[in-house]
Amino acid sequence: MHEPVQTLKTHELLYRFLVAPEDFITHFRNAAGEIVMATVYDRNMSKSTTEKFVTFSEHAITKLTESFFPGAVAVNALPFLRHIPAWFPGAGFHVYAADCRIYTSQMLEVPFEWKAAGIELSSFAEQLLRRNSVLGPMALPEADLKCVTATAFAAGADTVVSSAGTFIYTMLLNPDVQKKAQEEIDNVVGKNRLPDFSDRPNLPYVEAVFREVMRWHPVLPLGVAHSTTEDDVYNGYFIPKGTTVMPNIWSMTHDESRYPEPDLFKPERFFDENGELNNDDDILAFGFGRRCVEIGLVVVA
Repeated sequence: MHEPVQTLKTHELLYRFLVAPEDFITHFRNAAGEIVMATVYDRNMSKSTTEKFVTFSEHAITKLTESFFPGAVAVNALPFLRHIPAWFPGAGFHVYAADCRIYTSQMLEVPFEWKAAGIELSSFAEQLLRRNSVLGPMALPEADLKCVTATAFAAGADTVVSSAGTFIYTMLLNPDVQKKAQEEIDNVVGKNRLPDFSDRPNLPYVEAVFREVMRWHPVLPLGVAHSTTEDDVYNGYFIPKGTTVMPNIWSMTHDESRYPEPDLFKPERFFDENGELNNDDDILAFGFGRRCVEIGLVVVA
């Protein structure tokens, strides 16, 4: 569903690189937001509408990210502090939370106003709404549908930009890797067209570069915080129900027993002794447990 949209937006991204290469991070951010918005909400969405949705969605993500980890603000580590009145010294988190509610409400509600206005959606949201409409008493509440589509943007756009920035950085540091990947693309695709999704199985070194980018500098080094739903024991450690658990993804992707010389950028580590891609294709950067709805989109981005 997302491949035609992604191909079109990628071509537009490449043109922006030609016009203003120095603004590459801005180009990545705009393209990622446009791809997710077009895929999730409406592939025919105008540029001005897309920019509006992307702007307040990014505000919401920034606010949420800054308060994401326990300890980011005191109330995360000591929840009872939420009962302190807003005027009390040190209770500025109340204002912060109010701002978060405003932006996240916009991110959830505004795109769905298109439905109320009778504007036809032509993407993931449309399919979700259509399927849900025939479920009768088993249908999901509209609030849940809004959360699914909003999560798609939160999970897809920001991670793509971060990984794309890491890719640029690693290519600058490793021109030999860039040269080898470019040579593979030229040999497989040629110089008369751009690569498309059908070329991916024939570009093993490019695939290895992608895996190494995700391993070398994972987007969320400590993953996404989870909470245990029941008492558990792991390697002799008792973990009570309700404990916040944070996976140390950085440690996993830099485990010397699995990735020798982990601080070096070496796509070759993903090939076996026969020169074929190995089966180490589990991207730990995507976390564990309940997964983001846009993993597939992020991978092909």
